[in-house]
Amino acid sequence: MADTGVLTDNDLVTLFAGPLIAQGYGLPNGPPLPDNLDLFTGQPGVVLREAEVEIINDRIDTLNGIIAGAADQFGTLLFDANELFDEIASGENLPTFGGVTLDTTFLLGGIFSYDGIHPQNIGYALVANELIKFINAEFGPRINVDGSDGPTIPEVDMGEVLFEGDWQNPGISPAKAREVVLSEEGIQQLYQLFLPKLDQAPRIRRPGTERENRPSSESRRKPTVRN
Repeated sequence: MADTGVLTDNDLVTLFAGPLIAQGYGLPNGPPLPDNLDLFTGQPGVVLREAEVEIINDRIDTLNGIIAGAADQFGTLLFDANELFDEIASGENLPTFGGVTLDTTFLLGGIFSYDGIHPQNIGYALVANELIKFINAEFGPRINVDGSDGPTIPEVDMGEVLFEGDWQNPGISPAKAREVVLSEEGIQQLYQLFLPKLDQAPRIRRPGTERENRPSSESRRKPTVRN
């Protein structure tokens, strides 16, 4: 339940709802989840209604259409990463490496990071491999100086990425990912990245009863009706 009504199957709840749900917000007999930004407290809305989701998706399609149009205008090959993720999200052609199937499930899918937006190392390695396949398919083997066929671009070793990690991030067993809990502190850190510019938001001052210069109800201007 949100403060604008019952949630439907086509509505989405953002990560910022996690700490609120833990406090009972949105649950039966609990306070509703905030739907929109509260300009007085700075509390962000945590619900995306179906219509809002459609607007976001339409905007994504428009921007990708502009990119595709520019590539076509200049005769440039286009690698469509959005189409790749759409196929995975729909459950088609799910990538499997060493018996591990990757998907877009939050936290446990293995592709996206904890912010639910950006890929993690595994996701970026997956995109890199698909891009390498695209380049090799379009341009074929490189030609050596002597005219013989050279090697194609080698693909990323997904086994190494999945289980051994790299020099920056040690490998982690997929089973260990199930123990990850996104804390309230983590949510707040994410919120700071996308914090609304409240200093630029319109300020609405609610009149208090203690204001002596507050006009009385009798002296307030009454609306006039024009025929």
